[in-house]
Amino acid sequence: MKLNVGFGRSQGDPYVIKENNKYYLYATHGKGVQLYVSDNFMDFEYKGFCYTRENEKAYWAPSVIKYNDKFYMYVSTMGEDETDVHKQRIQVAVSDTPDGEFKFLNDLIETFYIDT
Repeated sequence: MKLNVGFGRSQGDPYVIKENNKYYLYATHGKGVQLYVSDNFMDFEYKGFCYTRENEKAYWAPSVIKYNDKFYMYVSTMGEDETDVHKQRIQVAVSDTPDGEFKFLNDLIETFYIDT
């Protein structure tokens, strides 16, 4: 799925949560997880990357949940020098707020692939 959020941007794998009457959209990108924010679920403003890690690429299908007043992001990535798409992994990152910045917490699943 792709979402057209205006300004010539279109991004795959959108995931949306609502917190404090705002909508937070997280999206796939090669260099990190993109964040868009809206007050009305129609007009999203691009806020930049809310999660990146050194030596990582191919941030796919992020999702975020709130648990015990923390926000946990689950996202697939792979090493920057990796060429085998079967070497992706799922990691979890945490933030005190839905707009991040999310900090790496742990790898959950190693060596799998999403699409082939």
